Amino acid sequence: LVSFAFNIGGSKIGKDSVVVQAVNGRRHLYVPRELLAWIHAGGKPSRGLVLRRLAEAMMYVEATT
Repeated sequence: LVSFAFNIGGSKIGKDSVVVQAVNGRRHLYVPRELLAWIHAGGKPSRGLVLRRLAEAMMYVEATT
């Protein structure tokens, strides 16, 4: 989550973020899906961001299971 927040910028991941709401609500199954929503750069999906988000999602799953 730290990597994700750093990458997108702290101002974009406020308390109203769906990712933050899922984490705080302990809805761990939703977090990886919500992380994968952040794959766009310049309005287009980025292969690099897809790979980064998959890695972050896998780390989150490992840490919460």
